Amino acid sequence: MISSISDSLSLSVSNKTIILSIICLLMVLCACNRKDNQEHYDYSGIDPRMKDFFFKEGSWWIYKNDSVNETDSSCLASIYRYQYTRYFGLNQFMIYDIREMIYVDNRLPGVNGSFFDCILENRMLRNFVPAHLWTVEQDLFCLDTAFHHLDSMVVNNKTYYDVQKCVIDSNVFYTARRIGLIRTIVYDSTHTRSTWDLIRYHISFEDTE
Repeated sequence: MISSISDSLSLSVSNKTIILSIICLLMVLCACNRKDNQEHYDYSGIDPRMKDFFFKEGSWWIYKNDSVNETDSSCLASIYRYQYTRYFGLNQFMIYDIREMIYVDNRLPGVNGSFFDCILENRMLRNFVPAHLWTVEQDLFCLDTAFHHLDSMVVNNKTYYDVQKCVIDSNVFYTARRIGLIRTIVYDSTHTRSTWDLIRYHISFEDTE
């Protein structure tokens, strides 16, 4: 009788040991699973040097096409600031600060006479949609690169410095630091070329301090 009770107790202790071992194993597996599912992300703000393009709403630029003796204007109509999350893999992503500037200008290619530039990191891109592929060909201006960079450029008898050239869909854009677009070469539906040079502008900058 005593032997039977002893065997029963031994079996009970053994079962408890097995159960505790299983519980511990499950806890370890759950902990590992939670660790694997944790999100890993980085944050990328706008390079402070890009404030040279932080124009205020209402800033404007006037361009002239000498071949047809016409002038046209471009005006910064509105500004939007938001964050975009770009995923690189499972639970891995980057959060970007983006500044979007909407212009009104019938002269330049766009939709209904408007277009937009986006500033992120150290770049300013034309008609940039974050969800699409990011290509250097969209860069109107990019810091820390010699890609299509000009130390100076003369437009309408005025010299502009720190200029970058960008080609998008055969249209050519020349952008000067702290000024914006100084020359655009665009093609219409009949492939007729038009060159528009900056002749006057009124720019205000945002106070970013």
